[in-house]
Amino acid sequence: MHPLRKELVVWFLLSCLLTLAFAAVMFHNPHWLWLVLLGCFLILSALMAWRVFVTPDDWYRNRGFRENQWIERHPHLALGFVMTEVVLIGWQLVRLVKHWLS
Repeated sequence: MHPLRKELVVWFLLSCLLTLAFAAVMFHNPHWLWLVLLGCFLILSALMAWRVFVTPDDWYRNRGFRENQWIERHPHLALGFVMTEVVLIGWQLVRLVKHWLS
């Protein structure tokens, strides 16, 4: 199984759990907003199931190849994305520490 497919299986399982959670909340406390979110998560789960169980491995290999080509062509942008994520995570950690200390 291709690593991208394994990652998508994890996301598929999470979307199924969210669908079940919203269904439980909707039955416990019915509201139109819960129904809309439940519908969105049902559609998301169905699309992810299609991608996981129907899409051939060739698609995942081609996608991985294209992503690697993009990173090789744009190394500065890829490094910028990584640095942005590190800064944002650091900022969140500083905010959490400030919140805990106050």
